Amino acid sequence: MALAGTPDDASDVDVRLVEIARLAAETLPAVSYASTTALREDSYTTVAATNPLAAAVDDAQYGDGAGPCLEALETGQPVSVHDVALTMRWPGFRRVARTIGLHSSLSIPLFAGSGEAVASMNLYGHDQGAMTSLGQHVRAAFQAAPSPSPAPASRKHSAGAADLAAGVAQALAVRDQIQRAIGMVAGRQRCSARNAYLALRMRAAEEGVALPDMALSTLSRLA
Repeated sequence: MALAGTPDDASDVDVRLVEIARLAAETLPAVSYASTTALREDSYTTVAATNPLAAAVDDAQYGDGAGPCLEALETGQPVSVHDVALTMRWPGFRRVARTIGLHSSLSIPLFAGSGEAVASMNLYGHDQGAMTSLGQHVRAAFQAAPSPSPAPASRKHSAGAADLAAGVAQALAVRDQIQRAIGMVAGRQRCSARNAYLALRMRAAEEGVALPDMALSTLSRLA
């Protein structure tokens, strides 16, 4: 996911969030609808939704100030709901999702250049088995663990799951590389991580290189 190497204030962040939602809905058989949630000026907003029904589920969570997409954005960890009907924590989410026939969901935090979660990708589906497989693969990527190997009978549930997990793992690797460079700059300049990120971002802009490339050269230079 290229978003991980994109500066937080880049003009094309929203374009990337729209594309992420579109690709998820088009390439993941388990996903019926997809959306991306971001926090803008102290309020949550749906930046992209592949179907108005996805936006409706998002809105229910914003209204309650609670739900899987908000938790993923706030904690920086994926949040999987295997069975919507059994979810008691988020009544608004449960009510709207059940009304439109959704059975499972998976919300994945999306990181930009600073390493902060700037959005949540929300995947909504009708097939519990397929959505559960997606969640397992994504959690394994976040834990840097081997992706689960489904039994032959459930292999159809994993269609696209490995590709999604690989994309997540690549994004996390880019994030880790930038964070290591930020830590090194912060240590050398005795400044905050935020100021170190801004310095790294400014130097990348001045030299006309991508942020991940600047992070890699910084690691090599300061090692």
